[in-house]
Amino acid sequence: MASRPREHGPSRRNPEQALAELRERAAGQTRALVTGEDWARWLRIAARFPGWSFTNVMLIVGQWPAATLVAGYDQWQARGRQVRKGEPGIQVIAEPGQPPGAVGQQRAGRGGRGTLRQEAGKPRVAYVWDVSQTTGPPVHDAAVPLPDQSAVLPGLRDALTWLARREGFAVERAAGGEGDSETSWTGHLMRVSADLGGPVAARALLHELGHVLAHASLAHLPRASTAGCRGTQKIEADSIACIAAARLGMDTST
Repeated sequence: MASRPREHGPSRRNPEQALAELRERAAGQTRALVTGEDWARWLRIAARFPGWSFTNVMLIVGQWPAATLVAGYDQWQARGRQVRKGEPGIQVIAEPGQPPGAVGQQRAGRGGRGTLRQEAGKPRVAYVWDVSQTTGPPVHDAAVPLPDQSAVLPGLRDALTWLARREGFAVERAAGGEGDSETSWTGHLMRVSADLGGPVAARALLHELGHVLAHASLAHLPRASTAGCRGTQKIEADSIACIAAARLGMDTST
């Protein structure tokens, strides 16, 4: 049986000090996100790590810029892969337990990937390794670009419509209205322009779902609908749509 690799890092340091240093490292990288292209680049990176927190994405990429798929030592073993001897661990922050079913919150050592979860206690420094640091059978978790960028995944529209209905919103394709799409908060209706084709319509629906998932619970929405959205709320909805589209293999260059 292969020996467990040494987890390089401040193992003898005060745990709280180690956490503080990791958080400051992530904060420093966050402060470097200055331009729109900086943010777009981060979105493309975040799409590679579903379920991971903003802070941990910053930590992973800061330590291993080419990372594409990361997991803990036991998680890799459960998937039939082995961390190569001498490979340094990537330091992340394992958060205390979250409600069952939380997205990306898998138990350490139980397989899968996502934010490492503790059953109880305080956050702690944990270690993960990128797939490039391991050997074993191939894995197929990364998004695969669609061969035809003028098409969308079969069943995608139905899946997105189902998600909208789960959140209490109907979806219609109709002409008129302001812009390519909008969501009526009072009417619980998402409208996507009938003039839009395949992937453009899918991205518009992803944008409106981003509004619903991020903003529907706000106590005081500034407008009755998302028509002409702008500012922070537009950036948030676009960001959610960009990450989801990238995970679906869609073109996100624009």
